[in-house]
Amino acid sequence: MKSVAVLAIVVLLAGCTATPPVEFTDSDAQVSCGTFDLGLMETLPDDAADCLHDAAGTAAAELVMTRLTEEGDPVTSYFHTSADRERITVYVDATQDSFGSKKWMTLQCPADVDPMRMTGCTE
Repeated sequence: MKSVAVLAIVVLLAGCTATPPVEFTDSDAQVSCGTFDLGLMETLPDDAADCLHDAAGTAAAELVMTRLTEEGDPVTSYFHTSADRERITVYVDATQDSFGSKKWMTLQCPADVDPMRMTGCTE
């Protein structure tokens, strides 16, 4: 049973790294949809999500959102679009989350993803 739990953790962390993914550091967004530092109860302005959705499949754009954990640690998500893909790639930097993975994670999300919920995203 213990080996099953260890295997499950390894599988979950397989897409996580302690350093930013190369695809993230090599990206060159031409459109900025904004940079937002949100508190626990704050949400993104509607026009920021609209900018991201409008850019998906038509332009290279970036939306940056930092949210605080309940303990007050910042977790920053970088939403990237490209002109040739109808999906949004999200790079999540949880390296400062004391109770989290302390790693980067890459997610693939539908073009209409709600940045506050990230429903439908996969690793």
